[in-house]
Amino acid sequence: MTFVPVRLDVSPRSDFSPIVAAVPLRASRSFDFTVRAKITGLQPKATYYYRFVAGRDISPIGVTRTAPAWTTPTPKCGLPGLPVRTGASIIGRR
Repeated sequence: MTFVPVRLDVSPRSDFSPIVAAVPLRASRSFDFTVRAKITGLQPKATYYYRFVAGRDISPIGVTRTAPAWTTPTPKCGLPGLPVRTGASIIGRR
């Protein structure tokens, strides 16, 4: 098998009730069994928990925080007039 089926679960609670995203992924040998997902529809400036599930194996729980809404004022730095934006990616490696 050149890939491993993986599911990414995302929830606003560490006990994963409810799961707001369950994303099927494929970890392939050609990408060193690394997976990456872009999740949309999450609330801005909120904490989310995630885990990867492959068969009976479940990863340790990770935590991330979404960026503020685009309408939220943010501090400025660097060049004048350029707002600072933050975000998070969910990347897993088997």
